[in-house]
Amino acid sequence: MADLYKVAAGLKRALWVIWIEVTLVLLMLAFLELTIDIGLHFTRKPEVDPRVYADGYQKERWTREYYDELAAFTVQWHPYVYWIASPRRGRYINIGDDGIRPTWRGAERSNAVPKTRVLRIFMFGGSAIWGEGARDDYTIPSLIQKLLAATPYRVEVTNYGQRGYVSTQEVLFLQEQLLHGSIPDLVIFYDGSNDVESAALNSRAGVTYDERYRGREFNLLNWHNPHDRSLLYYEAFKSMVVNSGLGEMAQMIAERLAPQEYRLLQGRLIRLMHRRRGQTAEKRDPHLEDDVIRDYLYNKSVVEDASRRYGFKCLFYWQPVIYYKKKLTPYEAAWENDPWVRENRDLYIGVYQRMAEIHEKVGVRDMSGLFSTSSAPYFLDYVHINEAGNMVVAKAMLPDIVDALQKLDSKRAGAPGHPAAVRIAIGN
Repeated sequence: MADLYKVAAGLKRALWVIWIEVTLVLLMLAFLELTIDIGLHFTRKPEVDPRVYADGYQKERWTREYYDELAAFTVQWHPYVYWIASPRRGRYINIGDDGIRPTWRGAERSNAVPKTRVLRIFMFGGSAIWGEGARDDYTIPSLIQKLLAATPYRVEVTNYGQRGYVSTQEVLFLQEQLLHGSIPDLVIFYDGSNDVESAALNSRAGVTYDERYRGREFNLLNWHNPHDRSLLYYEAFKSMVVNSGLGEMAQMIAERLAPQEYRLLQGRLIRLMHRRRGQTAEKRDPHLEDDVIRDYLYNKSVVEDASRRYGFKCLFYWQPVIYYKKKLTPYEAAWENDPWVRENRDLYIGVYQRMAEIHEKVGVRDMSGLFSTSSAPYFLDYVHINEAGNMVVAKAMLPDIVDALQKLDSKRAGAPGHPAAVRIAIGN
C-alpha cells in the first residue's frame, strides 16, 4: 500500500511539473506572439500594388489612391454565381447596392431621336469589363456609352462585369436578370483569360477560381450533420495559426528563403507553380485546352438560345492578353516574365490558338491581337489594360454594336424617324 502511495505521489509531482512546463511554454509563446505583433505593427510597410507605377498610366497622380480603393474592394455572397461586389463609395470606384459598377451617363443629346425608347445594352465579363485599372467613367462599358452618344441611338449601357467571373458565372448572372424581367436589347460578352486561368488553377475547365475552397467550406456548417464539427475545428485552428504573428513571421521567412518558390500575396503565402528554366513542365491534361473552348462555346450557345426566346441580339469577344503583344515596353516585359505568367503561357497560347482557328465559324470576334503591333504601353499586368487600351477595345467593338442596333426590329431599334430606340448593356 505504501508503495502505491509513493507511485501516486510521484505521478502527482510529475503531472505538476508537466503542467508548470506547459504553462511556461504557453506564456513564452504568448509573449513571443505579442512581441512579434507589436513589432510587425510598427515595422510593416503598407503593400503597394506594383501596377501603381505602370508606364501605361503616364505618371498619372490618381493611381495610388485608385489602387488603395481597389485594395479595399470586397465581395458579398450571391446565389448560384457565388459572389458579386459589395456596395461601396469612392472617388474612383463605386459599387451600387445591386453589386453593379456605374456606367458613365451623359446629358441628353440634341441629335438623339426624340421620344424614343432607350435601348438597353448589357455587358458581361470578368475584371476586364468590370474595369480593373480604370476609373468608373473609363471602363469599357462607360466608353461604349460615350461613343454611342455620338450616334442617333438612345442607349443605356450596364456594366454587369464582376471581378473573377468565368463565362459560366456570367451566363448565370444574365439568366438572373432575365428571370426578374430585365430584358436587354443587346448583350455583349468579353471573355478569354478567366476561363483559361481558372482551368490552370483547377487543372480542369468549366469551374470557378475558388472552386476548391467552396468544396472545403461545404460541410463546415452543414446542418444535416451538426454533430461532426471536426472539419470546422481544424479550419479554425489552421486559420488561427496562419494568421497569428508567429504564422505571419514564418511566411515572411519562407518567402525570403525561397523567393522563386513562394510569394506573399495579400497576407497569404502562395506557392508559385512555375518551373525553372530547363526543368520539364508538369504534365497537364492534354485535353484541357479543348475543354476550355468546349465549355465556353456551350455557354455561348445558352446565351444564343435565350436571345431567340427573349428577342435580344448578342455579341461575343475574345479578349487580348499580353502574350500576343510583340512590342513590349520594359514594364510589360517584366510582367511577361513573371513566374505565374510564364508557367501558364503554353496553356494560354494553346487555347487562344484554338479560338483563332474557329472564331469566324463560331461567331466570336477574336481580339487577341488587338495590341500585337503597338509599341505603346497598354498592359497593366498580363491581362488588364489601361484606360487608353479600354478605348481601343471600345472603338473596335463599336462597328459591331452599331450594326447590331441597325438590325434590330425597327419597332425596337429606335432607328432615326421611328418611335422606338435601342437600349444596350455590356458585361465582362
